[in-house]
Amino acid sequence: MRHLVVVNLLLNKSNQEKGVTLLEVVLVSVIVGIMAAMSVPNLLEEQRQQKVNEAFGKVRGALVEAQTNANRQSTDCTVELTKSGASGNPAGCVLEPFSVDTDIVSITKTDFSTTPTNITFSFTGTTGNADTLWIARKDFGGNVIESSAKCIVISTLGMIRTGINEGGNCVNVENKRYTP
Repeated sequence: MRHLVVVNLLLNKSNQEKGVTLLEVVLVSVIVGIMAAMSVPNLLEEQRQQKVNEAFGKVRGALVEAQTNANRQSTDCTVELTKSGASGNPAGCVLEPFSVDTDIVSITKTDFSTTPTNITFSFTGTTGNADTLWIARKDFGGNVIESSAKCIVISTLGMIRTGINEGGNCVNVENKRYTP
């Protein structure tokens, strides 16, 4: 009989220890909540910067496409740039006009406040509209974050180079690897 009581007590004790307590559930929930709260702002900024990268690629692609089509069609091709996107003139110079979210992306020239102008490429690939375009991210208040800016420099010879903003200058990071 005594043996039966001990076995019964052991069985009852092991049944009581199964599962998790309410305190453990609350602690795990709080820790997961804190980790989520810390990571969400970083994800939002990363998503907004990705929009800038996409706009940068589209603007550069439109310029190269217009230059190529001007040469191919032996005619002038104009990229009509606005703060909200780009299109081509005449039809066929830029095959896919695009627009950007102006709440997130800023497309400007020279001083981060001037509306970009049209850039016309001749059939030789040159342009009379040498310019620097800046594509930057805006904060939630609509202000341009200059440190996030990428730039496109178009020379009169038709050379198109890209870079990032460093102290208000368009710097090509690839060139830095050649400096001593």
